[in-house]
Order: sequence, then structure tokens, then C-alpha cells
Amino acid sequence: MAFFSHADAKTGRYTTDLQKAGRLGIDAAECSGIESKLGQLLYANVDNFGTIGKDPLDPAYIKMVEDLQLGGVLPKTRIADQSKIAEVHKKLQDVSRQPLLIGVDRMILETSVFGLGYGSGFLNKIAPNVSDACFKREVFLDAFLHRANGVNQALGPTIERDEGKKFLSRDISEVAPKARNLIGIFHKAGIATTNKHFPYTPTTYNLHDKTADDKMPREAVRKKMEPFRELASESDFLMTTHVLNSNIDKENVVTFSPEWIRILREEVKYDGLIMTDGIFMFNNYPESIKKMAAHWPQDQVPMRSEHAIFAARSILAGHDMVVVESIAADTYEIFKELLYLACQNKSLGNKFRARVNESYKRIADYKKKHNSELRFSEPVSADLYKEATEIYIDANYGKPGSLCQHPKFEAWKKKAEVYMSRAAPASGSQLKKTSEPTMLDSSKSGITQGVQQ
Repeated sequence: MAFFSHADAKTGRYTTDLQKAGRLGIDAAECSGIESKLGQLLYANVDNFGTIGKDPLDPAYIKMVEDLQLGGVLPKTRIADQSKIAEVHKKLQDVSRQPLLIGVDRMILETSVFGLGYGSGFLNKIAPNVSDACFKREVFLDAFLHRANGVNQALGPTIERDEGKKFLSRDISEVAPKARNLIGIFHKAGIATTNKHFPYTPTTYNLHDKTADDKMPREAVRKKMEPFRELASESDFLMTTHVLNSNIDKENVVTFSPEWIRILREEVKYDGLIMTDGIFMFNNYPESIKKMAAHWPQDQVPMRSEHAIFAARSILAGHDMVVVESIAADTYEIFKELLYLACQNKSLGNKFRARVNESYKRIADYKKKHNSELRFSEPVSADLYKEATEIYIDANYGKPGSLCQHPKFEAWKKKAEVYMSRAAPASGSQLKKTSEPTMLDSSKSGITQGVQQ
């Protein structure tokens, strides 16, 4: 399948639908061009993995990925067969004109568990309990499990400051080297990494349940952002949170806030791809969800879906990709409403169309540069994978420190490195390292100027 082959000269399917419904506000050819790009900004759930049958993924999800040409997917699996999981991921790649990002927070298989984005994160769980050498073993095994299962993006590491007694509460000079080791091992295996959750998560409640104005003082916010500043040039992706802090933005959660994205770009000096957290988390915010939707100018561009409004506001704020962690019908609806917005000849439609083009170029440039490792789908040998899972089981299912003295690990690792090297990865992150100081300069930071006390 041709790389970056956009829509044919004919009018796009969903542009035609807008035209028939009298909802098309710009030239059909221009709208069709946007239609061919828009899916790349969506990172959607693929579900209904079964336990039996020839195809463990509901074919409707493969069709969705092909129809919308999605930028990324979040597989939800209930099967334990590694070869079937990898096969499904390859099918999803095969229907994608551009390399498809396949990411997981955590995947639980019958014989192993892997992922960087779960709970308080890999760094908090492993790093404080083991030596550097042992930590690298733990990371390497996790990276192998990603690669062997056809996963090309780790939705981690979690690097936000943890004010409890865990590793991420320690000084950045201690945290950063471990984080760099982890990211470097994943990049060497051709797996993208995602720094999260910017700028921080609240300590008094869970963002999966609600959001509230935490009114964190400016100095505390600056301290919280240290890891993102220090590691800004390491990962190619970054995930934000739905936290609200009226000292920075009076009305908007980070997801909808141009000011927070400005701080991230200009002051934290991050220039990679920015993802939202899941926008369907807003379903758990019943008291604030109407207020968040109410900011939308329905009189100018009436939208038929609150979640499409959330996605649109995220992109307008400066996010490159929006995580849509719901059923296929919701993903289709969001895509169609975003296309409607992009194809209006009104101020908001023009602005949104420009943002889609901007983010699409960033995504396309990244995927073109990393095409070979993102597309890599060579099956791992059954024996090599079996050895990995046996080591994992012998090591008490990943108990911290259990790999340090494992007698079979080094011999297995040499063979695993040969397999992982064939992913033809880039030499590391595409981003330049910054020589900026670790701490934000309070005399120049927008966090300390022009905001409320």
C-alpha cells in the first residue's frame, strides 16, 4: 500500500455525505483533502477481541481503521495467544496507508504483563528497588514484550512528580538518568515512548473519576513540571491531563487550554507530538461536563456530539492527537463531526482546518522518518518468546529485583537483541536535546507572570 497516498481525485465518502446533507461550507475537493488527513489526529480504541475463532478482532474495527485511516489505536484484548495478538496488529497495519501507532498502557497476557503507563508507573514500581543493571534488565524484558506483540508505542513512562514516598518524588537529578535509560532501551528497539502526564495529576482525587480546580500555587506548579522540562527532548510523544488550575487558566482544563500548550511549547521547550488523555473520561464528570461543552459557539458551528466538541477543543488548543477510548460508533461520529467543522467557511472552521493541517504535517513527518520501525512486524520465534515468558514466570511475575540474578537472562537477551535489532530503529529520539537549565526560570516563565496569585 502506498505511503502517504491520500484520497483519490473523486470526492471523499464523508465529504459527499456532508454535501448531500447541505452541511458542506467549502469546496468539496478541499474538504476531501482534509478528510484524508483528519483520521491521523485520532487515537482510537479497537475492541471486541474474542477468545476463539480465526480472527480475534471484530472485523468492524479493522474496517474502521481502514475507513478513517486512524493515526493510532488502543487494543483491548481478552486473548492470551501472543501470535494471534501480533497477527491482528499486523492486519491493522496492513489496512493503514501510513504507519499505525499501536499503543498500550498495560497488556495482561496469560504468561506475562507489560506496559509502562499503568498505575503509578514503571519508574515508581521498579526503579527505587533495584540497581541500574537490574533496572535495565527489567526494562529490556518489557520492551521485548511490546515488540513481540506488535506494539510500537509505549504509553509511558509516567514521569510526573509524585509527592508521596515513591521514586518520582525524588530530586530530578536522580530520576532523570533512570528515565533516560528506560526511554533509550525502548527507542533502540524501535518503540516510541510517551512522557506523561503533563503537567501533573492531582493528589486529592483521581482524574478518572472527576476534575476540580486544585488552585495549585505557581511555585508548586513549576516544581511539578521539572521532569517534563528535563526530559523534554527524550520522548517523541507527550500526554496531557484533564487537570484544572485556575491560577494558570481560569476556565479550561489542560486538555482545552491554549495557555498550557503555550507553556509546554515555549517554556518547557517540548517540540514533539502532544496527545490528550482519554476524552471519554469526561463522562465521569457529570457536574462539569455541561460547563465544558457550554464554551462551544453552537450558534456559529452547531455540533451534534459533546465528545466531538471535546475533541475539537483539544485540537484547537494545540494537541496533535486525541485519544478516543470508546466504541467504533463513537469514533465514527466524532470523525464526521470534526470533518463538518473543518469544512465550514467560518472563522472557527478556518482555524480548525489550519490546525488539522498543522498537526497532520507533524504526525506525517514523524511517521515518514520512523516508517520502518513503526511498520516492523516480523514474527518472533515461538522458542524465543517462550524463553522470555519462562524467565518472567521464574522471576515471580515481574517482582522488582527478581531478574537481577536470573541465570538464563543474559543468554536469552543476546538472542532477543538480534530479533529486536531487525526493527531497524532510529538511533534514538528524533528530538534534539536541549541545553536549557533544568529548572524553569521564574523571571521569564508565564507561570509567574500574567496569572492569578
